Parts: sequence; C-alpha cells; structure tokens
Amino acid sequence: MKALVVRQPWASLIALGVKTIETRPSPPNGPMRPDGVRGLPGCRLERGERIAIVAGKDKACITEIGPLPWAPLTDGTGIGIHLRERLVLGAVVCTAVVDDVLPVFHVATVMSYDVPFPNFQVNGPDLLTYCGVGGEATDMRAQIPFGEFAPGRWGWMLTDVKPCAPVPVKGRQGVFMLPDDVAEALS
Repeated sequence: MKALVVRQPWASLIALGVKTIETRPSPPNGPMRPDGVRGLPGCRLERGERIAIVAGKDKACITEIGPLPWAPLTDGTGIGIHLRERLVLGAVVCTAVVDDVLPVFHVATVMSYDVPFPNFQVNGPDLLTYCGVGGEATDMRAQIPFGEFAPGRWGWMLTDVKPCAPVPVKGRQGVFMLPDDVAEALS
C-alpha cells in the first residue's frame, strides 16, 4: 500500500472526515498528473487508489493548538476538545481513496479565463477559492481552514476514509510504499 505523510492536526482531521481535501504543491506522478506538470516525488498514484495517511512526527506544527472550534471535534457540550495530548505522531491514522487531484484557482482567476462552471454561482467577494478542470468546479470554502488553497496548488480529493488504530511507521517525502508489515497490519 502507498502512503502520504500529512502533518498534525491535519492528519487527524482527515481521519475524522472533517478535512476532505489535502492540498499539495503538485499532483502525484501517474495518470492524474497533467502533461508538462511536475509531479510529487515518489510512487505513481492511480485515480481511485486507496492510500494510508501517516501523521508526521513534526511536533513544531502542533505546539500552538488550543481548543479546535470545528463541530465534529466537540465533546458534546459544544466546547472544542484539546487535542494536543491526543494527537498521534509518526503513525498511520487512516486510509483514504484519492478520487482525483485538481488544480486550485481563485474565483478571479477562473473568471478571467471565462471557463463555464455549471455549479458555480458568484455571490460576491465571499467566494474565494475553487478547485476544478474542464467545466466542473468544487466549492472550497468549507475546506479553506484545513489547507493552503492558493492558485497553483493541487487539491487531492479524499473519500471513503477509514480510521484505524495507529500503526507506527517512518514517513518519507511524496507518495511512498509502506513496509510490508505495516501494510499487512492495515489489511
């Protein structure tokens, strides 16, 4: 099984089903990478392929986390749960299917290309970012707090997320193959 390292708390938000789009500076190698676009280092990735999400070991990115305000992370009282002590580092936290990888556009960029987007309504300046190609657009507003949606980046569309008990693994850059024993533990 292939894997991708995601920093915390983003890896846990993917496992919880809150973060459904992982943003990266490039698409993976393989059929989802358009010709002439440099792919992410590592293995090829097929559309619809299941990958493991590995929570990175970088503690620096989670030192300032306090109560997280997102509803799925509440304890029933509406108060955000402090996750600092509960975040898993250096382990697989879930698997997910990568349905597609799409370029990120700001509305102004999309409008200047005069590309027809049938599911696209301009309601004023609150429309910030969209992701899409070929006349289809996906509204990114709900996902903006969970990624870097700048033009030129790529949105990895994640579906069918399956959380798992943490399985320790050493991460690598880009898309990489899990060791056989880790892949077996996830089966």
